Amino acid sequence: METRFKNVKPQNRNWGIGEEPHRVVEAVFSARAEAKKFTTQIDVIDTELRLYDAEYEQAEMLVNQLQLSVQTCMLKLQQYMSQLRMAGFEKPLETTPKQVEEAETTVKMMRFELERIGAVNQLALSHYAEQISRYRELSLRLNELERRNRQSSNLWMKSRLRNAEFSWRL
Repeated sequence: METRFKNVKPQNRNWGIGEEPHRVVEAVFSARAEAKKFTTQIDVIDTELRLYDAEYEQAEMLVNQLQLSVQTCMLKLQQYMSQLRMAGFEKPLETTPKQVEEAETTVKMMRFELERIGAVNQLALSHYAEQISRYRELSLRLNELERRNRQSSNLWMKSRLRNAEFSWRL
């Protein structure tokens, strides 16, 4: 409070009675100017605080997302470790750098082959099974038709032979 009214000299409690009026007016204007200056400073500080609050909220939201991601990764890690234990892998496999390098090379070759093959029809197996079923069905029908054809041919031959015997007897 002392700095706010540094230009104002202490006055007696008579509120300027007996003093020069222009000094009182000057003190009031000076106090108003100081108040306006402080109000402007407060407004600037308030604006800066709002910016910092918004930045803080964004940072806090990012931190929360990262913490959630870390927790999710930790849960997945625990699940994978549990699955490995269930599969009989209590501790990491002992490997040499050469084995790791060979495995990486094999994986790269497999990926290259996969890219080279291109897109694969995911329904190929079911289509193939349908084709096999259809082939078997048609094969059975063909066998049945061939059997009937042989029977018909046999009947025709038998009838021709009878007709030939009959014509010989005449």
